[in-house]
Amino acid sequence: MPSLSFVKNRVLFTSGATGNPQPGTLAPLRSEFVLAILTVLFFGDVVGRPGREALAYAVPLLQEKHKADFIVVNGENASAGSGLTPATYSKLMSSGANVITTGDHIFRNREYPLIIGEMPVLRPANYPKSADGKGWGLYTTAGGVRIAVMNLMGRVFMEPLRCPYELADEILQTASQQAKVILLDMHAEATSEKVAMGWHLDGRVSAVVGTHTHIQTADERVLPGGTAYISDLGMTGPYDSVLGRDKYAVIEELRTAMPARFESRRERRSSLWRGREDRRPDGTRAVHRTFSNRS
Repeated sequence: MPSLSFVKNRVLFTSGATGNPQPGTLAPLRSEFVLAILTVLFFGDVVGRPGREALAYAVPLLQEKHKADFIVVNGENASAGSGLTPATYSKLMSSGANVITTGDHIFRNREYPLIIGEMPVLRPANYPKSADGKGWGLYTTAGGVRIAVMNLMGRVFMEPLRCPYELADEILQTASQQAKVILLDMHAEATSEKVAMGWHLDGRVSAVVGTHTHIQTADERVLPGGTAYISDLGMTGPYDSVLGRDKYAVIEELRTAMPARFESRRERRSSLWRGREDRRPDGTRAVHRTFSNRS
């Protein structure tokens, strides 16, 4: 098993030969997989304007600090908390994204046809074959390394799409012949589906990262076969909220069972926003060996 270091809650843990975490030195609040050669930054669901602003602020700093070669951003909530538009697409790309993954909200905005075609935007591959867009793509870093990025969606508590496990196998038949580094954004509600996908692809892809729940999990690790894994990257957006939404509106609906309009933080400039501004970029740094598909 390759050496692994990861950072959570300002405490650095370093795995030994057994892979068991051991306390180390203090480090910044982030999740990170540290190995060698190729560095990839992943950012969890970008929510509305606060998320876009947090991303624009964080990417240049983290890219310089970690000498990142490639950046994957989940942007399905980037436009007012739901979907993606040409304008928000441009902002994510200008922030430094190389590819934008999505999920169940990708088709919520009627402007999606303008960005789902030739641009580096992925939608879950297990949508019907007739759906617009593509579910995986091949990309090349400035250093000439080929990277395959897949986007899949879970089915538990979500839409009854095609089997993501079979789709992953199908895509890998082609992707593994064209790229040494293969990444998967598994957009799913149920942790069990994401964990199962990690084990299903262990040793066959470089990283499996979960998105969708907007809450970062504490289970980041390198699996025995060499695949870097985390159940959810978390949210790039306003933490003075409920998953990026107006916390007072969410509380009111939960308390009264009456419908309320959920808007992302600072998309709405009303007296409801009484809390402090708290925007954070959540994500993971994975550093890969370029001559193997293992992390």
